[in-house]
Amino acid sequence: PEVDKIKIVLASYLAGHTLEVDFLAQGTWNQVFLVVDKDRGDEFIFRVCLPVYPWFKTEAEVATIQFIRDNNTSIPAPRVLAFDSSAENELGYEWILMER
Repeated sequence: PEVDKIKIVLASYLAGHTLEVDFLAQGTWNQVFLVVDKDRGDEFIFRVCLPVYPWFKTEAEVATIQFIRDNNTSIPAPRVLAFDSSAENELGYEWILMER
């Protein structure tokens, strides 16, 4: 996806902040971007989920991360800040925004 479209999607969640979005990596099922809030210095990970097992994959990943966090395991897991398990958005892909 285009970086400008990622910024449009993120504007709803990080409104009023100057964002820098850089491509980090691509795997079989995801593209990963580093999002830096230039105003506060906060860093986030934005994962774009490629259209494999639509809806189910993203929902399961978010639920698994939340389960790990809620049950005080020793497994490190980022906090999910927002996600969209539908490709019916400005980006055209499912996505997950989480802490770095």
